[in-house]
Amino acid sequence: INIGSIGSAMVKTVPSLIGQVGKVMPGIKVNIIEDTTQNLVNSLIDGKIDLTFTRPHNQIDRLVTDSLYKESTVVAVAKNNKWSIDEMSVIKDFEEIPFILYPKHAGPSFRDQIVQICTQRGFYPEVKYESIHSQSLLSLVEQDLGISILPESLTKGQNLNVDYLNINEISIPLELVVSYRTNSEDEILSNILQLTKSIVN
Repeated sequence: INIGSIGSAMVKTVPSLIGQVGKVMPGIKVNIIEDTTQNLVNSLIDGKIDLTFTRPHNQIDRLVTDSLYKESTVVAVAKNNKWSIDEMSVIKDFEEIPFILYPKHAGPSFRDQIVQICTQRGFYPEVKYESIHSQSLLSLVEQDLGISILPESLTKGQNLNVDYLNINEISIPLELVVSYRTNSEDEILSNILQLTKSIVN
């Protein structure tokens, strides 16, 4: 079975699911495709992927989409960062700091919300580094090259010299959804979807 996933779902949700699949259906081979939401949805429509774990996307007649959970964002900064950013900081303090973000095509809505929050505080964020891979973003943050705004789930299981700050001004709600084709009647897929619901409840 081919499972598509965005990076943040690979921290816990998808590995937990695959662990359960291995226990309940040990004969099943799982192939993971990690990409952006839009690319994964396109592959799902084309039949290259059986189900996807992504951010919400436009409703498509041929797809069923179920909400799994919601999370918020954190500001990722290097420990002892040179800008002295901490949980007492406000958005305006980020004006002269490079941003390290997902590219716009990876999540246009998320990127637009970050820009909107900054412009409401009187500045346009300088996005100096981009990557679709969360680990790459965090590695750049660890080098004190700038700050990043990322899903809270990415703080789990990381052993980096990075602080994850909850700053109310830039708390953006993010939702994870699972999608599959309406004509999917495969029993294996049906069982996997049931396992998916059990691990997030």
